[in-house]
Amino acid sequence: RYQQAASAGQLRAVFEIQDAPAEDADDIATGIISPGQKAAVIRRKKDKRQLQPLLWGFVPHWAKDMKGSRFINARAETAAEKPSFRDAFQSRRCLIPADAFYEWDAREQPKAPYRIQPENTVPFAFAGLWDAWQNPQTGEISESFAILTTAATAAMQGCHDRMPVMLTTPTALTLWLDPATPNLALHALLQPDQQPALILSPATEMPQKPAESQKDSRQGRLF
Repeated sequence: RYQQAASAGQLRAVFEIQDAPAEDADDIATGIISPGQKAAVIRRKKDKRQLQPLLWGFVPHWAKDMKGSRFINARAETAAEKPSFRDAFQSRRCLIPADAFYEWDAREQPKAPYRIQPENTVPFAFAGLWDAWQNPQTGEISESFAILTTAATAAMQGCHDRMPVMLTTPTALTLWLDPATPNLALHALLQPDQQPALILSPATEMPQKPAESQKDSRQGRLF
């Protein structure tokens, strides 16, 4: 789960969206975002940034169906080589605006949810990948995304061994969206040492706890 509280208008201003709003661009979910929900995504198309809601649950364009191929996460260390993500890593990178994310600390019994956010309250986005899948029966196109994760920094260790990749500077945001950015520079953005200092605080919003049986990257715990 993660939180995204800004309106479509606020996101356009903060992330310098230049493209004209799409038909559904104002239909941006706010609050706590869960897998399987549409959420705000920023992409670069025709050299302009575009804001649009996409489904959280990445489906590769070559998948036979949507049911068995949804990924909420992609590991930063291997996404460029994995068949599910390598095409998107090269040409369909995106930003997922957020205010915080949630994790359940297994060191506490019962497990306790924590709200986690950068120490400096600057606009940030998760590094993401998107793809478009076409239903062979109906021709309908579904666009979806996954969030890249990296090894946990010291602040997260003990709570969880993974965390989302957070891009917190204008330069990082631009590099991630730019199709001309070399792979070496892309991978540098995804390293744990590039992640911001974090604040972990008990979650007062109490997001729904993920099922214990769902722990893989397709359906399970967020990070």
